[in-house]
Amino acid sequence: MKSPIMIFAINDGGMASMDALVISKSLLLIRGKWNSDIQIVDSDGFLYDVKRLHSSKKINVMQSIKCFSIMVDFVPELKGEPLQITLEYLKDRVKKHVIKHKAYWSPMDDGRGLEKMINDTESIKELILMFR
Repeated sequence: MKSPIMIFAINDGGMASMDALVISKSLLLIRGKWNSDIQIVDSDGFLYDVKRLHSSKKINVMQSIKCFSIMVDFVPELKGEPLQITLEYLKDRVKKHVIKHKAYWSPMDDGRGLEKMINDTESIKELILMFR
């Protein structure tokens, strides 16, 4: 998986972007929307169906200090082979999520409108980084 990545929680319950495969250790200890049955898109345009995230047992000290939580590198347990997706597919998926959760994402609107901001991206990596 090539960073940065975008994570989609089960049943479109959330969307997040991250620069590294790092997550709070507390999220790995519970079965929740951010550590099981998720999908990850990497910056090369591969979509991974993830059964569950596992800790690599390596604590990321600097990230832990910044996040006020114990952070660990994670290793995804995949359901199958990754699927190559297009920029248009990811744009559509992100737009559907943003429209569904408009109140949450509206503060990042730069005046062009969220849909236009998404449409103006020229690469998968650019789109992922927009939501960091």
